Amino acid sequence: MGGGASTDKTVAIVGGGYAGTMAAHALDGKANVVLIEREDALTHSMATLRAATLGGTTYKEQMRVPYNGLLKRGRVVQGSAESVTPGKVKLTGGEEIPADYIIMATGGRGFHFPLQAQGKTTAEYNAMLDAARDQIAEAGSVAVVGGGPVGIEMAGEIKAAHPDKPVTVVHSGGALLSGNVQPTDPRLSASLLRQMEDMGITVILNARMQTLPHGESAGVSSAICSTPGQSHSLSNGESLKADLVFVAAGPKSSTAPPAVAMLPVGTTDGAGFVKVNKQLQVEGMEGVYAIGDCVNVPETKLAYSGGLQAKVVVNNVIVDATGKGSMKDYELLPEGKAGMLVTLGPKRGAGAFGKTQLGSFMVSNIKGKSLLTSILMGDRGMKAVAN
Repeated sequence: MGGGASTDKTVAIVGGGYAGTMAAHALDGKANVVLIEREDALTHSMATLRAATLGGTTYKEQMRVPYNGLLKRGRVVQGSAESVTPGKVKLTGGEEIPADYIIMATGGRGFHFPLQAQGKTTAEYNAMLDAARDQIAEAGSVAVVGGGPVGIEMAGEIKAAHPDKPVTVVHSGGALLSGNVQPTDPRLSASLLRQMEDMGITVILNARMQTLPHGESAGVSSAICSTPGQSHSLSNGESLKADLVFVAAGPKSSTAPPAVAMLPVGTTDGAGFVKVNKQLQVEGMEGVYAIGDCVNVPETKLAYSGGLQAKVVVNNVIVDATGKGSMKDYELLPEGKAGMLVTLGPKRGAGAFGKTQLGSFMVSNIKGKSLLTSILMGDRGMKAVAN
């Protein structure tokens, strides 16, 4: 990433999620880094589903990680960016942060709770997770709408914690994971289906829930919807009774991605994603780059791909600032080469990296037991601690 070159130029990074913190940590010591983030901690979303299902101190500690330890030379500014133009980030309230380079890492459309709880402090988030745990425990039956990674993992977490509770997944596609932008090996979907059925999870394919319920927790939109005793009509003519519905399909949020409001008109596409060139520079904005879920790169939005994008942009910023090294293009993984690990609670799951298949033992040891907390936070110099 630009070799060992360094610069005294300022790089402002807007957004402290997986991609933003990866770029900030890699640039710290090579440039003057300013990370701008409105939350008081990084939400490790991979741990939120288990934290919502089990509550308990351990998982709450893992899923909200303070920013201390991320930067040694740079600084973290807790605030919201209002506008971004070449050379300047303006915060809500009027403060302006001058920067030679800016990296947009603002994410896509907001997720519903439990994956996010925007505007909530860590203590408030923890209280919401405890309430979700009680809500799930009290439900006689659960329906999960959506057979993508989030829906599958939530069904697995609930069934692992409550083996006798009826759990049903309703998915509109003909196979699990069918909605991914980059197709995965069909053997992965088949393995997950077999394991889910073995756990006692019912999977209904080629069907939609006709009316999706709406959930709310502490004033925040929630994917966990209480529907005690209700029967839900499906598009295949059947009905499904569920006391609780977890919505892992449909729109994530009614609001546009944050970058739309921050960047000049014309720099985002119709879906609100930031237009970038092959070097991940924002179209028409010199010195401004974008990474992570906010970019219009045609690939499945994963922490892994956001990290790869961060490496490319870190290199390009240092090369441009110092004149040393070569600029790099971001290259999509070839079709069929995308990697994915999908857990079904702590002990089960399946994964694929290209044509290489991983079973429960490997997935459990890599992700299921630790939820990748130590790996992802270690890459950023961060440490999950009690809050």
